[in-house]
Amino acid sequence: MKLILALAVATSCVFRPEFSYAEEATSQLTGTWKLVSWLTRFDGGDTVEPFEPNPKGRLVLTPDSHWIIILTGANRKPANNIEEKAALLDSLLAYSGKYTVEGDKITTHVDMSWNEINANQNLTRFFARGQ
Repeated sequence: MKLILALAVATSCVFRPEFSYAEEATSQLTGTWKLVSWLTRFDGGDTVEPFEPNPKGRLVLTPDSHWIIILTGANRKPANNIEEKAALLDSLLAYSGKYTVEGDKITTHVDMSWNEINANQNLTRFFARGQ
């Protein structure tokens, strides 16, 4: 019986560092983040700035795993007509949901979004620790 208990404890210790890494990453990511730039690349293509240089944005990650993000283009102006309102919508990204961290991957299960195509979807992003 002691051998089985020892084996169970040893097995837990072997897997614990991975769990600890996720907890540590979550702890380090928790907070309010200000966007300083946004570059993206799809399928190995060219790097682009979706909202041009100097976009604005905030990401809030809470200790109880809630994600709230809003990003906007840099030079938005008040809308005076339908076309200008549509342009404002095209220069906005906002959604929220619960998130999980696995290694260098953070996945948000979207519960509400500026664009309903994202609602009830899992959005996965990757991050790297700074040196």
